[in-house]
Amino acid sequence: MTSRGEPEPNERTGVRRPRTAAMLTLLVAAAGVATWAEVHYAAPTHSSVAAGGQGSVSQDAFAASGSLSAPAAATALPDVDQVLPGRLSTPATATSPDGYRATRYAATAGQCAAGLAATATAGVRTPCLGSLTASYVSDDHAVVSSVTVLMYPDAATARKAAAAVAATDVVFQLPGAALPAVVAPAGPVPEFHAAAVGRFVTVVQTARADGSTAAHDPLLTTPTWFLSYTAGDALLWS
Repeated sequence: MTSRGEPEPNERTGVRRPRTAAMLTLLVAAAGVATWAEVHYAAPTHSSVAAGGQGSVSQDAFAASGSLSAPAAATALPDVDQVLPGRLSTPATATSPDGYRATRYAATAGQCAAGLAATATAGVRTPCLGSLTASYVSDDHAVVSSVTVLMYPDAATARKAAAAVAATDVVFQLPGAALPAVVAPAGPVPEFHAAAVGRFVTVVQTARADGSTAAHDPLLTTPTWFLSYTAGDALLWS
């Protein structure tokens, strides 16, 4: 207390600190909940069994370019290394006892033609402004995943494209000459997941690296959902 009976400066500050700390804690918690909800519940999403195409390029050969005749700001693709990192590793969990560790191959950044088949439906192909693509192969070379990120002018267009896209619309990316034994599935892609995240659509397709297929293959679930989460989380900040 001062000679006038007022609190000392340190005492006044001490009274306010708990309120300040509480407000900061609330803001951080709210931001965390929003991020988690957007990544996990970004709509629309769908998973299905459908046929996939084939395609491959040299390991991590980047062809950075724009696409279509939109303003430069609208066609600026995110950094491929941030969205599709070169190395992934997730620890084992109760639902994924083996975890997931994989290396990226065949990464590209550029026009939509790199990610979309020529027969892709107009609602998916026509408004597309650019794409990121990559393949991921698990450390034991048992599983290959193809990841495609499609960019659209706005979130509404992306949601429509995500609802319409099928595995036959999206090129199945392969690691190419780096791992020639890895092949695309000859029949329906066992695991396929598409999701809208802002003005982007992520498409993940996963199969056994030897091309064999089996219904409800548990080996493919973790890579598909982990890659979907990894790309979606990065795109929230793009």
